[in-house]
Amino acid sequence: SHELIGQGRGGAHTHRDPARAGRQPSARGPHQEHVLTTAPSPPVDLIGRTVLVTGGNGGIGFGIAEAVGAAGATVIIWGRQGSKTVDALGRLRSLGVDAHSVLCDLTDLESIAGCFERSVELAGGRIDTVIMRIVDLQLSFPAILIALILLSILGKGIDKVIIALVAVQWAYY
Repeated sequence: SHELIGQGRGGAHTHRDPARAGRQPSARGPHQEHVLTTAPSPPVDLIGRTVLVTGGNGGIGFGIAEAVGAAGATVIIWGRQGSKTVDALGRLRSLGVDAHSVLCDLTDLESIAGCFERSVELAGGRIDTVIMRIVDLQLSFPAILIALILLSILGKGIDKVIIALVAVQWAYY
C-alpha cells in the first residue's frame, strides 16, 4: 500500500512506498525518492444527460451504468431477466443514481421500438446516449449479417471467414 503525500507537478498525486521508508537513496541519485505518480482523473459531468445501457443489469453493462450514474447521468437499463434487472435497479438507486429499468429482449426485434418508447417516456422525453454491448448487437441481428459486415472490415480469405463466423457465434455460448 502506498501513502498519499501531496500533489506533484501538474496536480498529479504522489505516493510514497512505506516499504522504502528510511532506506538510502537509490542509484537514481540522492534527490530522487521511490515515488509513484498518477495523473488526476478529469471530472466527467453528465448531469442533465440520460444514458440508456443495454444489458445494464449485470457484468460490464452494470459497470457502465454505475459509472455514468456516478457522473450524474440519469440511467435507464435494459435487461431480459426480470429479477436480475430489478436487483440491478435497486443497487443503482442505493448508490444515489437516478435510475430506471425496462425489461427488453433484444432478440425480439418487434419489441425494441416499444422498449425505446417506454425508455424515452421514463427519461422525460429524451435519451442522449445509447450504450449497446457488442453481445446485445450480436443477439439483435442475424449472425450472418454481422459476419458479412466483419468480412468487409477484415478483408478476403478463408482465415477471415473463420474469424468472422467464430466472432459472431461466441455470444450464443
